[in-house]
Amino acid sequence: QELQALLGNAKHLVLRSLYGEANHVEPRFLVRGGLVFVPLTADFLEQAWPNAQDRPSHLMDLFFRGVVDPTKKEVVVVLSILSDDVNAGHGSGYVGCPIVDSIGGEPVVDLPHCAELFNRAQAEEEFVQIEVSMSVGPYSLVLKSADLPEADA
Repeated sequence: QELQALLGNAKHLVLRSLYGEANHVEPRFLVRGGLVFVPLTADFLEQAWPNAQDRPSHLMDLFFRGVVDPTKKEVVVVLSILSDDVNAGHGSGYVGCPIVDSIGGEPVVDLPHCAELFNRAQAEEEFVQIEVSMSVGPYSLVLKSADLPEADA
């Protein structure tokens, strides 16, 4: 008996290798209002926390159980916060890699969509509201739209 099966592309929400078949890739990130947004990848997890036991549970849950679908192509996290008046009160430096759930009330699909939502909220709203999930639960970051151009300069 012979078994035939058509194999499709991997559907991991957290990419298993940043490099794929290439030897080099440009890093992907977005800095807005001092917040550094990056996509979550296996390579990032391995570099940030070489000891697997130290990796944040909220990120590892997505690594093991997250699946790509039309509403979520990749996980975006806040890598760190660069201290500025516009983000005062939200901490600075490493803040636990919260997962970016939504900006302006709209769910984030991937890093380019994150940039699009941030720009739209900044242009249309008095405040940019970013909803995130941390290992300790949900959190809201609120940035005054009028102060963002100076922070991003």
